[in-house]
Parts: sequence; structure tokens; C-alpha cells
Amino acid sequence: MPASVSASGPGDSFPGSLVSSPRFFPVLLVLAGLLAYGNSFGGAFVFDDQPSILTNMSLRSLLGSWFPPDNLSTSGRPVVNFSLAVSQFLGGGAADGFHLVNLLIHLGAGLLLYGLLRRTLGAPLLGGRFAGREKPLAFAAALLWLVHPLTTEAVTYIVQRAESLAAFFCLATLYALVRAEEASDCLHAARWRKAAVAACLGAMGSKEAAAALPLLAFLFDRAFLSGTFAVAWRRRKGFYLALAATWIVLLVPILTRHGRGDSVGLVKAGLAHSGIFANATVYTYALTQAKAVLLYLGLAFWPAPLVFDYGYELLPDFAAAWPYVAGVALLLGVTVWAVVRRPAAGFLGVLVFAVLAPSSSFLPIQTQTMAEHRFYLPLAAVAVGVVLLLHAVLKQGRWVAGVAALVAVPLAVATHQRNQVYASSLALWADTAAKRPDNPRAQCNLGAELAGAGDDLGAIFRYRAAIRLRPDMGEAHDKLGASLYRTDHAASGMAEMEQALAICPADPLAQSNYGAALLETGHPDEALDHLAEAVALEPTNATYHYNFGNALNRSGKPGQAADEFVKALSLKPDYVEAHNNLGIVLFRLGKRGEAQAEFEAVLRLDPKSAEARINLARLKALEAAP
Repeated sequence: MPASVSASGPGDSFPGSLVSSPRFFPVLLVLAGLLAYGNSFGGAFVFDDQPSILTNMSLRSLLGSWFPPDNLSTSGRPVVNFSLAVSQFLGGGAADGFHLVNLLIHLGAGLLLYGLLRRTLGAPLLGGRFAGREKPLAFAAALLWLVHPLTTEAVTYIVQRAESLAAFFCLATLYALVRAEEASDCLHAARWRKAAVAACLGAMGSKEAAAALPLLAFLFDRAFLSGTFAVAWRRRKGFYLALAATWIVLLVPILTRHGRGDSVGLVKAGLAHSGIFANATVYTYALTQAKAVLLYLGLAFWPAPLVFDYGYELLPDFAAAWPYVAGVALLLGVTVWAVVRRPAAGFLGVLVFAVLAPSSSFLPIQTQTMAEHRFYLPLAAVAVGVVLLLHAVLKQGRWVAGVAALVAVPLAVATHQRNQVYASSLALWADTAAKRPDNPRAQCNLGAELAGAGDDLGAIFRYRAAIRLRPDMGEAHDKLGASLYRTDHAASGMAEMEQALAICPADPLAQSNYGAALLETGHPDEALDHLAEAVALEPTNATYHYNFGNALNRSGKPGQAADEFVKALSLKPDYVEAHNNLGIVLFRLGKRGEAQAEFEAVLRLDPKSAEARINLARLKALEAAP
């Protein structure tokens, strides 16, 4: 098939050599993305970033990162996990390095959307309706998507790179399909088709939302390249079978029972086993997704308020959900009609529903029923639809591009402002709790951030608010107990910790906190059982090994204590307290040279450590004694 038509339409040319340059619009897109997201580099590691990045041992090896551990946001998503390992390797583990890669992925996806639209709008099946206007229209849609604040959660929240990376590969798959169609010879066409299969494989390894990609590619082919499903299948049957074969990447974690087992469940498994969703069913989850779809669409046109964590909201029955169900049913009906009668418009509707389908149906997300990052790629379809409607009214591509540029200014400002919320976990959870005060997780996590900032009284208020909303929230009871304990309410604190253990005996944090409290109150033998259990439940947590080592040392087992401190340091090499306490037990074991090395390590990490200076001075005094 010949390349896209590029003749200029009447009144649609852009004068000047700079504007007519093929790089003009792509450069503008990159600049707009940089302006909107330039302040995202100040963001911290927040929420799931911490277990998925900071304590994810698989990221220490580029090869090992292809096998992510279970029950993380990156579990079952090897491409995402590998990309995080690359970010860590290149950036030395600093958050800015991860944010840079996230922004590059977003910019790359925007450029792919521009390239895909520019070539698709000139397809012969569209009858030349957009001849000469492909570039400004493609620019307008990509611009609105790139700077839209609804994309912030997928870009500024590091671990949600899964969403933007999957979208990048989805767009790359479709772009390669178009380039294969335009290729002038069989060799180049075959290369582009191979690139499409490779991109599809990358999408499957990034997020489950890519499950529909082979079907989307087939529908895209029918709508824009071949004209009918029969022709598309006849011309490229082998290609679509190759795309379908990439589903194995999604099936392996399910079949081997590896992946994000704590947060994702199959329909056949139901949801009722989760403590969060004690009264949930697949039916109530599906009803809630109808509300979620309309929420996302509303935010696409008026992106406020944006919420980081919508919590555990579930619509209990059809009576509460029927307006949302009716709205989604209407949209589905229009989409089905469009697929039959208006294939190009129908493709946009199918893309929205197909990308949302996995998390709305057979892969229910148990930890959050609604999340803005899930609308990342569907938002691109909405942006394209809006631009094409504008073109139908204004008729000229340059006018559409001008309107898009005007709308992009407040959108970029809103994105810039939204990025500031991600500057710290405290700011993020304060914003979330203010917008969703009935979200117990937001209240609990805000309490944890306040406690970390030294405000235990403020933390206690938030923990109690969380418990009022959800009395069986073991995490809130445990953290409330820790704050009460630190504010000289030891008895009340211990009681809350015991209640947390009664609710969640398999919570390693609850086990460790209670064990540490027992140790401080003079019960080292009782503490050992709980601290050992914490280590067994989460062996990759340095703090748990450290607390267990302290208990072993207090129980007269310095050799075993040293082993635990060494394990803690293998997980967190800059753990000052572990270095110091390891030095103390090594001294007790008569290993003065090794003890001295540990005290010196403390001073390298914390030159102001008075305890390490005293320990080192005593050690040198003993060595100097006759």
C-alpha cells in the first residue's frame, strides 16, 4: 500500500521553513512534556515504590531482575522490573534517575502516538478526509495527552511505570504495523512486523492491561488498513498468530501461581477471601467498575479533583449502581454500533474498554477498586476523539492545533501543580486524606508519615480515624500501638499491638513491632518468638533482621546476633545502627579487628556518631593496654 498522503489542504499550510520541518511538531511535543513534567524530578519514593524498588533485591542484578519476586507491583511484570533495575544501575538508586526514565517513557509514548496518527490519518480507507492535515491533527491529540494531569499517576508515581511502559509498547506495536503496511518491499515489511511482535511481547511483560493488544491490532488493521476482517486475516494470519503467542507471558505467572497474589485475583477465585473485601463478590466489583469508567471519563474532560488512592469503595447492589451501569451500557452500545458502521470511531471506543477490561473483570484488583493510572492509554483515545470532533467543526488542522495549544496551557499548569503533591509521602497522603477522608488506608498512611516526622500525637489521631472507618484494620492497630508506646502509654500501646496480631498474625511488621516492644520492656525470650516470625515472614527486610539480632544479643546469643546483623547489612549496607551493634557483638566475641572495622564504618556513614567514637576509643585503649 502506498505511503500516507501528505499534500497540503487549502488554507492549512504552515508558512516558514521551521514550521514545515518534519521535526517541528515532535520538538514541540517534547518541549511541552518537559515543561509539564519538569518538576517531577523532585518526587520521592512513595507507597508501593518502597517495597518494589527500595527493598526489591532482584533489582541488584540486571539478569536477576527478569525474575521479580512475588507480591510486588512488579510481580509478573518482568519488563517493568528490568527497567527499574536499569534505572537503579544508571542513576545509583536516586529517585531522580527513576523519574527521568518515567518521563522518557511518557515522551516516547507521546511521539509514538503522534507518528501513529500522522500515518493513520492519511490512510486510503479514510478517503483523504484528513489530507494535508495529518501533522497538525496528530500534534493536537498527542499534545493534549502528553500534558494532561490525568497522566500524572502513571508518570510521576514511579512504580506505575508499568502503565506507561505497557502503553508505549502498545503504541509501538500499532506503529510498526502501519510501517509494515507502508513498506516498499517485503524485506522491510517483515522487519516491521517482527518489531511489532517484539513490542507486543514487551507490552505483555509490562502489564496485564495489554492482554487485548493482539485483538486491538486486528481491529486496527480492519478499520484503517485492510477494510474487512477477512482481508486482514488472509493477508496477515501468521502475524496475528505470532501476536497471540505473546499471551504466554501473561499466562505463566497465573499457571505457576507466581505474581501479585495479594492484590490480583481471578474471577474463579472470587474476592471474599481478602480481609479488605470481606463482603465483596465479583458482582459488586463489576458494579463498582461501571462507576470507575464514568469517573475516568469525567476526569478526562475536567481533571479535578485528582486522587492518589480511592480506597476500597464497592457499590453494594444494583440499586446503588444502576445509573453508572446504564451509562456504561449506553457507551458500550454506541461502541458496538460504531465498530459495525463507523470502524475508525469504533476502534477508539474499543481501545478504551479493552484496556480497562482486565482490571475490571477477570483480573480484579483487590487493593484499590479505582485508580487513575488505569486510564493512561484510554485517555489517548479520548484525546484523539476530541481532536477529530474539533476538526469536524473547524475543518482546518491548523485551527484545531491552535485550540489544542490553548487548552494545553491550563492542562500543563495543572499537571505541574499535581506533580508537587508527589514531592513527599507526607504531602501525598495529606492530599489524599483531605479528598477521601473516608479512606482508612489514606488515614493510616498519613498517620505513618506524621509518626515518621516525629508527630506521634497527630499520627494517633489519624490511626484512630482509620480504625473508626475499618475496625479490623490490623495495620492501623499496630501503628497506633507503636505511637502510643512511644508517647509513654506502654500498656495501651501493647494492647493495640496484641489486637493487631490477633487480626493479622501473618503481618511481619506487627510481629516485629510487638517483639521490639517486648524486648524494650525486659522480655527478651518472649520477644525472640515474634521477631523470628517477622524474619521468617519477610526475610528481605533489614529492620526485622536488626531487631531479631538485638533480641538474640540480649538473650546471650552474640554469635547468632552477629549473623542477623550481617544479614541486615547485606540488605541495607548503609544501616548505621546495624554496623554499630555488629561491632559491639564482635567485640564480645573477641573479634576486635572486625569490631573496629564496623565502628569505623559507622563514622564514615555518620561522622557525628558519639557512640561509635566512644566504642572505637575504648577498643583502641584496650589494644594499647599492656
